Amino acid sequence: MKKLTALFSLLIFFGCSNDDSNTNENPNNQLDPEVAENVVIILDENSNLTSSETDLNNGVYNIEFLSNVPEINTNDIIVGDEAEGFLRKVVSITSNGNNVSLQTSQATIDDVFNNVSIQFSTDISESSRMANPTNQKTQINYLREGVSLNENGLGYDFSNTVLYDDGNASLTITNGNATFDPNFTFDADYSLLGGLDFLEFKANNANLIINCDLDLTVAENLTLSEFSQTLVDYDKYLTFPVAGVPVVVVVNTQLVAELSASVDASVSNISSWTSTFGVTTGVKYENDNWNGNFVLNPNLEINSMDFNGQVNIVQNLTITPRASLKFYGVIGPYCQPQLTEDFTFNLATPSLDWDAELKTGLDLTTGVDITIFGNTLADFSSTDSFEEPIWNAPNSLAIESGNNQTGTQGQLLDEPLIVKVTDLLDNPLPFVPVYFSVIQGGGSLDEETVITDENGIAQVFWTLGNQEVQQVEAKVKKADGTFIESFVIFDVTATNQNLQLSGDLNFGDVEVGQTAQRILTITNPTSNSVEVTSISLPEGFTADWISGNIVGNSSQDVIITFEPTEEQEYSGELNVISIINPEGDTILINGNGINSNSVIGWYVGSYSVQNPIQGNVLNCGNQIGQTGDIFIKVEQDGDNLIFVAYYKSIFADFPNIYRKTTIYPESLYYNMTSSLYKRVTIGWQEDLGPDPNFPSVNLINIFSLGSLYVSDGVSISDNTLLVANASKRIPSGTGNPECNTGNLSYEFNYALDVTTSFNGDNIPNELSQDNLNIINNLIQNENETLFLEYD
Repeated sequence: MKKLTALFSLLIFFGCSNDDSNTNENPNNQLDPEVAENVVIILDENSNLTSSETDLNNGVYNIEFLSNVPEINTNDIIVGDEAEGFLRKVVSITSNGNNVSLQTSQATIDDVFNNVSIQFSTDISESSRMANPTNQKTQINYLREGVSLNENGLGYDFSNTVLYDDGNASLTITNGNATFDPNFTFDADYSLLGGLDFLEFKANNANLIINCDLDLTVAENLTLSEFSQTLVDYDKYLTFPVAGVPVVVVVNTQLVAELSASVDASVSNISSWTSTFGVTTGVKYENDNWNGNFVLNPNLEINSMDFNGQVNIVQNLTITPRASLKFYGVIGPYCQPQLTEDFTFNLATPSLDWDAELKTGLDLTTGVDITIFGNTLADFSSTDSFEEPIWNAPNSLAIESGNNQTGTQGQLLDEPLIVKVTDLLDNPLPFVPVYFSVIQGGGSLDEETVITDENGIAQVFWTLGNQEVQQVEAKVKKADGTFIESFVIFDVTATNQNLQLSGDLNFGDVEVGQTAQRILTITNPTSNSVEVTSISLPEGFTADWISGNIVGNSSQDVIITFEPTEEQEYSGELNVISIINPEGDTILINGNGINSNSVIGWYVGSYSVQNPIQGNVLNCGNQIGQTGDIFIKVEQDGDNLIFVAYYKSIFADFPNIYRKTTIYPESLYYNMTSSLYKRVTIGWQEDLGPDPNFPSVNLINIFSLGSLYVSDGVSISDNTLLVANASKRIPSGTGNPECNTGNLSYEFNYALDVTTSFNGDNIPNELSQDNLNIINNLIQNENETLFLEYD
C-alpha cells in the first residue's frame, strides 16, 4: 500500500497532438510536497557550470554565479537545471568570489522530497509537448550517414546502410526501416518517513516494427566477432518545477545494430523480412518485492530469400531501439527491445546434405537503475525472449509426377518418379540430395540419391518388383543427418505378366553316355526388355543359354541337352528365373537313360547231373542225379548277345550258393549268322579255384550250351531246350581220397529246360514268387560279392 500524507502528481504527455492543449491539472495535487530544508536550487539562468568532463566524473562541480552566491553548506543537496541537470550532495566547499568549487557525491530524489507521488506518461516522439514546461529541447547526438528520422521521431529509415565492408566481405542493409512507439508510464511514491515505497515503469501495447533487407556477400571466408554500429542517438530534454525545485528528465533513444558472422567460403545471400510486435512490458516494486511483466503479440513474415552458395554460415543481426529515462543525468527506467535476426547454413561433407534457417525474434529487457531514486534498493531488470523461424530450407518435398502408375511386375515403369524440393516461400531449391528407397514390393531404382537441378527437380526410374502393391519413398536430409518432416511416397499397382515357356522337352530313351537335344523357346510378351537371371534344370540336363536380356515382344531359343549317366528315369522342372518373376516360370522335362546292354529276356529253368562221361563219380561226391535252378539273363550289346547265368552250386556242401557267370561275345566258342536266324552256340571255361573240401585241388568247369536261335527281332522263343555240357577236371597228384586216381576228368551233362522266358526287365506274373524273390535278390546283390547266398 502507498503511504502518502501529501501527494504531488506530475503528468507529462508526449506524442499526441491533443496533449498540446492539456493543462497539468491533478485533483490530488492540493497539498504541497515536502521539500527538505537543505535543498539549494541552482538555476541555469543565473549560473554557469564550468566543470570539465573529467571534473564531473570525479564529482567536482565548479559553478560561476552571475549574481549573489547562495549559502551552501556541507551535506546540502544542490539541484541544477543546466544541461541534463544535476542532483548532488555537497561533501566539501571551496569559494573564490562568485566561483564555488564543490566536491560532491550522487544524491537521490528521496533526499529532496517526502510524501511525493511522481507520475507521468511519455512516448519518445520528437514533437511531444508538456503542459507548461519551463524548458524543452531536442538534441541529436548522432545520426549515421544515410539514416533519417521520420514520423516525429517514432520511425527510422536506415536503407543502404553498410554495416561492414572489408573488401572481402560486405553486409549491407539495402532497405530498412523501423517504428517504435512506446507509451511509457512512470509512477514513484515516497513515504512520509522518507524512502521509496512504490515504483512502476511500464509500456502498454507498444508497436515495434522492423522491415529489413540484408545483403551478405563474401568472396572467400569471413570470421566476424560481434560488431556494433549506432545508427541513431538523440535526446529530448524536459524541465519542469516541483514546488520550486526544477526536475530535469531526458528521454534518450538510440538505434543500434549489432552483427556477427562466420562464413566458410564464398557466398551471396539477400534476405528480406518484416517483424511486427505488439508489446506490453514493465517492472514494479511493491511491498518490498520486484516483479516483471511481459506480454507479446508477434507477427513475423519473410518477404524474400535469395541464396547462392553451399557453405557453413552463422550470421546474427540485432537492431535495438533503446529508450531510457534520465533524471538529473542519471539513468533510471529503461526499455531495450532487441530485434534479432539469425541466419544459419549447415553443410555436411561428403554427402552434401544441407539446411538453412532464418529466425527473427525479440529479446526485451525492461528495468530500473535505482541510483537516482534511493539508496535502500538494488537495481532490477527483467529480460524476456521470443524467437521463431520465418524461413527454412529445404522445407517441403512434393511429388511432381509419376505417382499412381500401373506397370508390369519386373518391368521398368513408363514414367520416372519426379519430386520437387522447395523452401518455406515455395521457391525451388537446387543442389539438394534427395534419397529414394523401395519400401514395398521390391524392384530396383536406377539411382538412390539424386541432386536436384536448378528447378529443384530430382527424378529416378523404377523397375518394379514381383508384388501387386509397390511403394517408393523419397526423403531429404539435414546436415546433421536427420530428415526434414516433409516426405513423399509413390504408389504403383503392378500386374503379373510372366515369361512364356514352350517346346517338347520329352526326350524319351537315350543310351547312357549318349546325348539328345531339344529346343526351349522363352517368349517375352511384355513391351519392355526382361532380364533372365538364371535357368535351373534337373540332373542330366544342360542349357546353352542361362541368363541375359530378352527384348520386349520377342523370344529366346535355348538348346537343352539330355545326357544320361545311369540307366534310370530323369524328370523334373526346368525353372527360368527373371526380374519379373524371381520365383521362376517352369516347364516339365523328362527322359530315360538306358544301358547299351539292354536286357531282352530272362530264362528260368532247371538242370540235372546226368551221365558221366568217364570216371567213377561215386567216389567223387555222388553228384549224379543232382538238380538245381538256373536263371539266365540275356542282354544285347549292339549285334552281340551277352548271357549272365545264375545257377546253384552242384556241390552238396554248398546247397544254397548261387554262382554268377557272365559270358561276353569274345568268350564264345563261335558266333555264326544265317540270313534268317542267328544261331549262337555258347561255350566257356571257368577256373573255380581250390576245391573247398580239398584246397590242394583246383576245380575247372567247362560249359558248352546247345544251340540258341535268335530271330532278327532279337526275341527268343519260349520252351527252348538248352543243353549244357560241363566237365569237372581234377588234376593229377591232388591226392583226393574220394577218387582212385589223381588225374581224371569227370564230365556231366546239364539239361536246361527253359520253362519260362520273357523280354525286358518286366518279370511276368506266371513266375513263381520264389523265382521272383530269387531274381530280385540276384539283381540287387550281383555287384557286391562273387558268391551270392540265397536262403
